[in-house]
Amino acid sequence: NRLVAKYGDEVDFVAFGLDSGADIKRFLAKTPFRYRIIPNAKTTAQRLGVFSFPTHLVLDKKGTVRYHHEGYGPGIGQELEQAINGLL
Repeated sequence: NRLVAKYGDEVDFVAFGLDSGADIKRFLAKTPFRYRIIPNAKTTAQRLGVFSFPTHLVLDKKGTVRYHHEGYGPGIGQELEQAINGLL
């Protein structure tokens, strides 16, 4: 959400959900995210090389994956920010 607040006017933030839209809506009622979540997106995620969650991707304007990281870890926010800045 912090990166969405900072880059939301320049970058589209999207999450792929494996669950149905109704399940995601219930989840978001408890855990708000400020970006779009696409339900039932297993096939789309797999096409982009996402096979575990969480996976963070940064794509350029042509849809080419420029950054890929699986899982959490210290500094992930900073890594994502550097990848985004490198494309702006």
